[in-house]
Order: sequence, then structure tokens, then C-alpha cells
Amino acid sequence: MNILEQLFNGDLDPAHNIEPHDIEYWKKDKLVDEMLNQWAETLGKEFVDFYWDMMVVCLHMARFEKQEAFRYGFSLAVSIMEEAHCVRLHTEKKS
Repeated sequence: MNILEQLFNGDLDPAHNIEPHDIEYWKKDKLVDEMLNQWAETLGKEFVDFYWDMMVVCLHMARFEKQEAFRYGFSLAVSIMEEAHCVRLHTEKKS
């Protein structure tokens, strides 16, 4: 299946299909789990549930931010390609 078909079918979703490879990410992930367990012991399950509810909202907000950054980056890449193509055409006309 080509890229356009994947886009059309909704099969391309980098935000959900990418798993970090950096070992530091997984160290931080483990640290978060440990901290949440400490909070649950100290502050109670209700606090941890509230925290996760808040995190879901924050993650949705981050997805919107990533989406806008992707749009901007894609648009920028297209503009760079367009400019490079125009320079090439202009150079070819002079020859």
C-alpha cells in the first residue's frame, strides 16, 4: 500500500505508532511508576485516580500541540521543496 492510500485509510498515525528507543525514556517511565506507587501509599488511591484523570487531559492537549507542530513542519518542508524547485527551474532557464 502506498503512502497516499495509508493516509486516506488512516493507517499513518505517528503519535500512536512510534515507541521511543531512547533508554532514558524507559528509565523515566519506570521512575514515574515508582513515584505513583509512593503517592498511592502516602496520599491514597483517590489522589492517584485524580492524577491520572488530569494526565489524560494533559495528554490530549499534548496531542493537539504535536498535531500543530506536524502540520507546521510538513508545510515548511513543502515550502522548502517548492523554493528549491523554483531555484532549479530559474537556474535551468539561464543555461
